[in-house]
Amino acid sequence: MVGRFVCPIDRPDFADTGPIRSYLAVFPSTAVAIQHDGQDPVLADPSVAMLYNRDQVYRRAPVHPAGDRCDWFALGEAPLREVIRAIDPGAAESEPPIRFSHAPCPARPHLAPPAPP
Repeated sequence: MVGRFVCPIDRPDFADTGPIRSYLAVFPSTAVAIQHDGQDPVLADPSVAMLYNRDQVYRRAPVHPAGDRCDWFALGEAPLREVIRAIDPGAAESEPPIRFSHAPCPARPHLAPPAPP
């Protein structure tokens, strides 16, 4: 699944919209501080992809006046583990399977024209 998330800073549940329901890769459009449970906060902006395990608890703090705006991609558990297995075979069977809260996301993919079919 793919979706767009928009959460203005004046929403009563801005800081906590509840745990993540799927395995997600999130690509922020605006800057927002994200803190996964038990970890240091991360400045999530277009240069960072945020990564979430299913049931991930996290908190959000405003940075940009528009709040949190992002696009997200959800994967089921089997496809997620297959992707991870190609990158880090040992991590594919770990719990939770996503070991990092975020990863660098260069601007180039956002700016590049679509590849021909």
